[in-house]
Amino acid sequence: MSAKLILLGLLQESPMHGYEVKQRIEHEAMAEWAGVSYGAIYSALNKLARDGFVEKIGTEQVGKRPSRDVYRITESGRAEFLRLLRETLSTVAYQNDPVDIALRFAEALPAQEMRVLLEERKAMLEQGFQMLTEGKAGFAEGHQGTPYVEEGCLLFDHWLLRLEAELKWLQSVIARLEQGLLP
Repeated sequence: MSAKLILLGLLQESPMHGYEVKQRIEHEAMAEWAGVSYGAIYSALNKLARDGFVEKIGTEQVGKRPSRDVYRITESGRAEFLRLLRETLSTVAYQNDPVDIALRFAEALPAQEMRVLLEERKAMLEQGFQMLTEGKAGFAEGHQGTPYVEEGCLLFDHWLLRLEAELKWLQSVIARLEQGLLP
């Protein structure tokens, strides 16, 4: 669904060919946070065309480069985009975290080893938090004046708050381990 929402969203802004879509995804760093691979763009565009959500409006060729099909969103594509947008904004997607499963079986490890592993996890999360904090500042500076800078900063805030909550939770797990409340 992410690829469909992204492609329809970009094409509702303006017609473009697959390479332009790829460039926009790169420029907005969407591949890193939206789970869309560049290889999926063309097959997703073809499927959207088959489903009637986009249509090919021409072919471009610059110099000796390969020709590129240009797509635009259709009226049914706009309706589908708005449906997906509304559905995504109003739905909560709970994600399972493998650490929850590992905690269920944590008694198989000595308490000291578990503490070391949890401290390693905490250090990685703290490093990620620092990287995201710096990434947000760099994003805001590098995309100043663009129409999506605020949305991008909101994404960074969302990730940072989730990481902050994960760090607090992990600290409570470590504290319980130290208190002997966990095996």
